[in-house]
Parts: sequence; structure tokens; C-alpha cells
Amino acid sequence: PEIDLNSLRVVGAEALLRLQCPEVGLMQPVDFITVAEETGLMGPVGDWVVGEAISSLQHERAFAVDTGRYLAINLSPRQLDRTFTVDLVKRLKNSPALAKTLVFEITETALFENEERFSEFFADIRETGARIALDDFGTGYSSLGHISRYPVDFIKLDRSFSRLLSRGNEAEAQRARALIKATATLSAELGIAIIAEGIEDMATLDQLRSYGIGFGQGYLFSSALPATAFRDWAQAFSGNNEAGRSAAGIRAA
Repeated sequence: PEIDLNSLRVVGAEALLRLQCPEVGLMQPVDFITVAEETGLMGPVGDWVVGEAISSLQHERAFAVDTGRYLAINLSPRQLDRTFTVDLVKRLKNSPALAKTLVFEITETALFENEERFSEFFADIRETGARIALDDFGTGYSSLGHISRYPVDFIKLDRSFSRLLSRGNEAEAQRARALIKATATLSAELGIAIIAEGIEDMATLDQLRSYGIGFGQGYLFSSALPATAFRDWAQAFSGNNEAGRSAAGIRAA
């Protein structure tokens, strides 16, 4: 789930991929994505993920238009060939209401390694009404100057910055604060929203709010949920008032 940090309202969710393996149980992406990329399966896997996410979006009441919520989908550079892009843009143009509830996430490393391809993709996608998020900001070839060159709607601060605010030494925390504040200032001028990843405690939440960060996700609110459980969780979370969400009780699920 992704949360408005000021109102503590559920604004959307990020679709995550897991693999249920008969031999070892639930596997995280780090355990199988590399294999998919090396064997040439990342394109088909990515296409399946997009199809499943859109299907869930269309059939899940938690993402109905009147909720104003969005669903964020991660895209791999391996799947962004012309055929995929043309088909996706056509589908979204045929369903404007659907497009407005979608956010496509691209890592900053992937973007800066394939700038020309992604520039075209960004222009095509945003024309449909869908939005773009720059994911894992701060871990790759970060440059605040790059933000102004690409039409992104969201910047997702990597979880390492939230972790340094609460668990790093003073020098690390100071550097994290400086980058967060600088990114927040520039993003506000450009009309780009910031989503902080990895929020795990109230102290970090309070700091991020004070720096002008508007949105976030992390274990303080909820761990990853099956799609079928998201609606009930969102309803329960929204049913609790802000005063009742203490550090111990803010996770409604």
C-alpha cells in the first residue's frame, strides 16, 4: 500500500511479484528475476505481470474510480520493445478511466542506461493519462538535474534513505536529510510528488513529513498483501482515525 503521509489516507498500491515454488516456498524477485533476464523470459514475464495487474485493477472494488486510488506497476527495460509499447498505449487509449488509475515505475538506473527509448515511452504513456514514477531514486546514477529532463509524476526515494534517518550514524543521517530536503525542494518546484519507501517507525514518518515528503510506503503501514486482501486492509486502515494510529497500532492489518 501507498499512503498520503499527511492525511494517512490510502492513495494506491504497488503491484509486487512473488513466485510460489513447490520446493522452497515463496521466493522474492531477487531470487528469480535475474534468471528470467538471463534466459530471455523477462519480456513474457513482464507482459504477464502487466496483464494481471490491469485485470486486478478492473475487477477490484478497492481501485474503483470513486476511490481515487492508483495501481503502480514496475516495468523492465527488457519488455519495452515497440510491440509491447504500441499494444499498451492502444489499450490505455481505449480505456481512459483505466489509464488514469495506472502508474508505471521505471528504475533510475534503467532510465539513464536507455534514455532515448524511455523518453519516447514516457511521452506515449503520459499522453494516455497514465503516470510515470522514477523508482529507487538515490541508488544509481542520481542527478537532480536529470529530474527536470524527464516528464515523471513521482519520484520514489529508495528505502535506504528512510533507514539512514532512523538507523544510520549521525553523518549518514545528515547526508540522507540533505538529499531528501534537496530532492523535495526541486520536486515541489517541478510539480513532482515524492514517495518515500521503507517507512518503519513513527520517528521516520514525522521527519519525512517535516521535509515536505507527501507520500510513503513501508512496514509501519503494512507489509505486502495478496491482492485479495488489499480491499479489506484498506477499508480497515481508512476506518481508523489518525489519533488512534500510534506507533504500535498504525498497522491496521
